Amino acid sequence: MAKASSSGLKMVDPEKKDDSPAPARVRNDNPRTTSPGFDPEALVRGAKALREVAASKEAKKAFELMKKHEETRQTELAAKAAEFKAMQA
Repeated sequence: MAKASSSGLKMVDPEKKDDSPAPARVRNDNPRTTSPGFDPEALVRGAKALREVAASKEAKKAFELMKKHEETRQTELAAKAAEFKAMQA
């Protein structure tokens, strides 16, 4: 088996292990996306807010309001997608 090098081709013994260093690990500059850097603060705040809403007398109204808001958002995004698709045509 031949391996390319800067000075041409050199023969490589398939039985011999490759002594090249392991590839460098990719650095993650956004620690919130990995488990060692996971920051549970936002999750705790969200869980607390959800418990408060669920315990409220107005829980059903709050749910309906959030549902309506999400439906409106989805409709707006669909309209925007259709607009972009029309522009590309």
